[in-house]
Parts: sequence; C-alpha cells; structure tokens
Amino acid sequence: MDLLIRFTFWSLVAGLVLRWIKLPQAAQTWIPRVLLFAGLLGFAAAPFLQGHYAEEVALYIAGPNRYPVENVQRSFAALSVGIGFALLVLYGLARWGHRLPWKSPLASAFKFTLVMIILRVYLEKLGVPLSVAMFFGIIWLIVPFGVYFGVEAAKVGSQKKFWLWLFSYAFGVRAFVIVVMLIATYFQLGTHFDNSSVTTFTVFGKVQNVAAGSWEQYQALILFPQLFLWTSATLLAGLIFGWPSYWLVSRRRRT
Repeated sequence: MDLLIRFTFWSLVAGLVLRWIKLPQAAQTWIPRVLLFAGLLGFAAAPFLQGHYAEEVALYIAGPNRYPVENVQRSFAALSVGIGFALLVLYGLARWGHRLPWKSPLASAFKFTLVMIILRVYLEKLGVPLSVAMFFGIIWLIVPFGVYFGVEAAKVGSQKKFWLWLFSYAFGVRAFVIVVMLIATYFQLGTHFDNSSVTTFTVFGKVQNVAAGSWEQYQALILFPQLFLWTSATLLAGLIFGWPSYWLVSRRRRT
C-alpha cells in the first residue's frame, strides 16, 4: 500500500510539473503562492523554536536491511529555516522554471529527476526523518516518466523515440547517480549515496564482506545495482506502463 501511495503521489506531481503550461491559470498562480507563503512561514517560525534533535541517515540494501551512514544534529530553528529555504527554491522553479531551456520530453525528465536528487540530499543533510527523506526518491518517477515518454512519442508518431527516450533516461540517470555515489563514497560525504561504511551486508540471506574503499565495494554496492537492477526496473516500468500509453494514444489519434 505504501508503494502504491508513493507512485501515485509522484505520478500526480510529475503530471502537474510536466503539464505546467497547460494547467489552468488559477493553478499556475496559486501553487507558487502557496509555496511562497509556506517558505516564508518557515523563516518566521524559526525564532520561536527551541531545542535540538538528532536523526540517523541510513541506506537500505536488498530490501529491509538497514545500514547507518551518519548522524545529523540540528536545532529545530535550523530545520525550520532549511525547510523554508527549500520551499522558496521550489517557489522559484514554479514561478520561473518554464523559462529554462531544453524542453524536450527527455530533457524535462532529466531536469525533474535532478531536482529530486538535489532535494533528497538536501533533506538528508538537513536531518529530516528518514521516512520523509525516502519519500523523495527518483525510483518513484519510473512509472510517470514511462507513461510520459509513451504519450509524447505517440503525439509525434514515433515508436523509435519512445524507446530512445526510455533507454536514454534509464541509463543516463543511473550513470549520473553512479558518479554522485562514487564521489560521496570516496570522500565519505554522507547521505544514502555514501557507501563507505558498508563493509558487511546481506543479499538474499547471504552475508557479503568487502573491504572499505575496494573495487569489490564499488562494484557490489554502486555499479551493479545502478547499471543492472535500477535500469532494469526503469525499463520494465516503461514496458508495462509506457508502451500501453503509446499504443492507446496512437490509436486514439488515428480514430
């Protein structure tokens, strides 16, 4: 049920963002205003907040297996300011983001994914609860983007573009994530991209041991999951949800 909620929520958000210029004028006006008000509220509330908190940043390998990465300690005032700042950045994107270049379907998907990655890292460094940070994951985008590529490819009548966009997105995003993970792990920068502290992990009930900073660690925890597991999940989502979307829209345009 939790997975369904996350995929549904991000499908709705992605739909709003990708169709922004086609939304009613009232929506284009009020959504940025709500983000602006919420962001300013975060700054206004900070002086009245007292106390500190600590939150553990962890990553998950092979399902429920949790591996701590770092502990973040912040004041509640800093948390309020940090969330307010993030909301103001989102306000700026909602207000002026349509002016950014590279408006092809593939470029739009990459831009949205990049914002999601930055937001996830920012929230983890801010020390929000792990369950909240994990809600902002690029894995939740594979369904809406699969559908998006299918619909947009059908509009231009090109099945080839659908597969081109899908494969380019799947491998392009994961190649970028690999670079981020290698840097975060090598320099021990924290966040769930940092695998430096994971030397013993369990996969399908089998305990694996790797040396910190070794090629085996990079291969098992970064390269293999990103190049094979997550790209396969993205392509599968495109096949299950994107291809039928292409077929349905194409058929509707022919009638």
